[in-house]
Amino acid sequence: MIAFFKGTPFTKLVNAKKLKNIIEKKKDKSIINHRKVIYFINKMKIYTVILAAGEGKRMRSRTPKVLHKFGQVPMINNTLLLAKELNSEKVIVVTGHKAPEVESWVMENYPEVHFVRQETQLGTGHAVKIVEKSIPQNEALLLILYGDTPFVNTATINKMVEEKNNGANIVVLGFKEEKSNSYGKLIQSQTGYLQKIVEHKDANFQ
Repeated sequence: MIAFFKGTPFTKLVNAKKLKNIIEKKKDKSIINHRKVIYFINKMKIYTVILAAGEGKRMRSRTPKVLHKFGQVPMINNTLLLAKELNSEKVIVVTGHKAPEVESWVMENYPEVHFVRQETQLGTGHAVKIVEKSIPQNEALLLILYGDTPFVNTATINKMVEEKNNGANIVVLGFKEEKSNSYGKLIQSQTGYLQKIVEHKDANFQ
């Protein structure tokens, strides 16, 4: 478990198991004031960003990709439900292609959701970058979800949070393919750490 402290001029990160001893022994005067404790990780706020700006060219449809129905409702509905189940402090949907249509459906069904428009679709990294000003820095978990990936559940996200609690700087969810596909690839080191992400067309399958 990790405890976050508001430091000056930076944020301190302290192992929660040592917190009691630190407070009792008062060795670190800069964090002894309880008012500086923001929260423990089990109460940490989650800010969720849902990426929904893509065109979905492979679908060859005039309907925005995330509004294609899955179980009689647009597939983005499952992602929004997931964010809600996780008690997200704030949910931001990044829209782009046919943004008014996507925003209209989301606002009608999830009026509490916020939007950021990616006017030019420059990829996932850019989509996350433009949301940066809408979320707090170093005071929350940032969860990035895809609006067209409806099968991710809370149990999976909780496992990812556990990895983050155990000291990981970033946790990325992937899957092992049963047959060749056109998804991007996660390149891991021999010890299992993520080294880089490459597009399918740039992957070396040897």
